Amino acid sequence: MGPPRENGFVTIGRVCPSKRTLRTIKIVSELRDRGFDTHLHVIGTVGDSSYADSVCDAAAERDFVSLEGEVKRATLVELLTTHRYGIHGKEREPFGMSVVEMVGAGMIPFVPSGAGPAEILGGEDALVYDSLEDAVTLAEAILENPDVQASLRSSLPDPNENYGPDRFKTSVVEAVEELV
Repeated sequence: MGPPRENGFVTIGRVCPSKRTLRTIKIVSELRDRGFDTHLHVIGTVGDSSYADSVCDAAAERDFVSLEGEVKRATLVELLTTHRYGIHGKEREPFGMSVVEMVGAGMIPFVPSGAGPAEILGGEDALVYDSLEDAVTLAEAILENPDVQASLRSSLPDPNENYGPDRFKTSVVEAVEELV
């Protein structure tokens, strides 16, 4: 099963209002306020904007938030495979490749409702939130119960079945056969 994972969160995406990075920081802050020893790694481009400045300030004020910025692929993979939880902030996202990567790395990702990332999780409602408060409540129930964590990890769909190279090849072959 591999070495134990850190009791932390990883979020992936450029630091901008649509990715709701500040809300993600607040979710982890609330969990800490409720007694959970957890932390957050924020991975993604930090642009030059007042929102990015606010995120930088929020991270600087909290020793449990690591603003990683852009990282090499090896660092991304290391963070995904050594942490228990992922969190996705963007609402109404058509797809959400970062969520596929989180699931593929064996993480438990929390995602906003009503978009592609929720579909990636195969209808696992325990991981789909509607608001900051909802995200904290869902995460709290999962963080305090290792049995639920194990059950969720085993119930999440294998991303390679729907999004991996074999699925892609099969889709291309089927499309070509249909045309011929």
